[in-house]
Amino acid sequence: MAKLTNIKRGNGYSQGGLVAIIAFPTFAANGITPNATFMLTDGKVSDIALAVGVVPVVLESELDKANYTANLTIGAGRYIAQALGFTLSGADGSKNKALEDVDLVPHTFVVKDRNGKYFLLGEKNGLIATQNNAGSGSAAGDLNGYEVIVGGAENGRPAEVTEAAYASLSTKLAA
Repeated sequence: MAKLTNIKRGNGYSQGGLVAIIAFPTFAANGITPNATFMLTDGKVSDIALAVGVVPVVLESELDKANYTANLTIGAGRYIAQALGFTLSGADGSKNKALEDVDLVPHTFVVKDRNGKYFLLGEKNGLIATQNNAGSGSAAGDLNGYEVIVGGAENGRPAEVTEAAYASLSTKLAA
């Protein structure tokens, strides 16, 4: 079990928000076998090995419209409720079909924040849609597209991912 250590206030600029999201299905078609193994080095995910045939995808959210949370939840036990929210513009049939997968299948996400840090969400159990709202909006400045939130329960906060592991995962992206 981790032990509390000194935590000092940061002395520098820091911004919120996510700038990149990569996703892949957490489990094989049987719903049990994990699609990825994660190697840890110095407490960070240093390698992500995907099962044969698993191809990660990029989800390009609108600017300033993507974030994640990792909140302590207390019920019969304690766990971290992880959630990822993002906005996709431009409603159309192909996005409708693609987003069905997020609605129905748990996914694991690797995200990059504005500070150049990378995090792994849904590592063990995956995150699945808790909201997927589509619409046209009513005025020219309204969103025409999707507001999506995926969430799930994990036994810890999102692990930090090294830049090298993220770069390696990026080379495997779908065309």
